[in-house]
Amino acid sequence: EILGDLHNLFGDTDSVHVELNDDGYVLTNAIKGDSVKDVLKFVDYDSAILAENFAYQINKLDASEQCKAGYLAELNAGLEGYTYFED
Repeated sequence: EILGDLHNLFGDTDSVHVELNDDGYVLTNAIKGDSVKDVLKFVDYDSAILAENFAYQINKLDASEQCKAGYLAELNAGLEGYTYFED
C-alpha cells in the first residue's frame, strides 16, 4: 500500500500473506494489484475511449494491416497489464 498510491498512478501492488509454520512457510490470501485500466478508471479516464481514439489514429497510418494490428494488440495488452514492471 505504501508503494502504490494513486497520486503516482501506480495503484495497488500485488500482495500475499506469508504464514510461517514448522515446515517453512505458506503463501495465502494472494490479491492481484491494479491494472492500468483500473488506475485510469480511478482518475476518470475511460480506457475504452482511449483505445478507440488510439485505433482511429493507428488506422490513419500508412502501414501494413499487420503492423497496425500489432500496435493495437500492444495497447490492449498494456491496458490490461499490471502498473508495475512485468515480463
